[in-house]
Amino acid sequence: LATSAPARADEPAPDLAAAHARLLARPRPRYLLPAAVATAAIGGGITWYWLDRDRQTADWDFPSLKARLTLDAWRFDTNPFPINFAWHAVDGGAYHLFARSSDLSLPVSIGYGLVTSLAWEFGAEFREYVSINDVVFTTGAGTAVGEFMHWLGRYVESAPDKRAWHPV
Repeated sequence: LATSAPARADEPAPDLAAAHARLLARPRPRYLLPAAVATAAIGGGITWYWLDRDRQTADWDFPSLKARLTLDAWRFDTNPFPINFAWHAVDGGAYHLFARSSDLSLPVSIGYGLVTSLAWEFGAEFREYVSINDVVFTTGAGTAVGEFMHWLGRYVESAPDKRAWHPV
């Protein structure tokens, strides 16, 4: 049913090979841009964390630096379901997408997401135990969400007829 035939006789057939090449083309990766954007995102999160201090103080456990680095202070947290399994996926997807939209590879983008999640757990939430589920779910679900959005965007931008997505 799907062919590369033109819709009208006077319209040329779409160049599917060129569209496929655009879909798979990867420009030179930019490593500093996603790091800067992730740093800004963490800065915004830290602002929220300290402005909403009453809610945050319930999680403050004050583990020692030694306990945090030796895995003695790693725990499953008790945040509500929407925070643990919706917002961490959204945040992780954004971290992943920052890297992928800067033309970084999948493994490197997963690394950026993991490092950003660890930076949040060790830096912003220094008064709390390190949350195992936050690190795992932010990175894992974030990769799934971010990768889907990345390839959806690449697909839309690879359209042979740009008029379909970008009306003139």
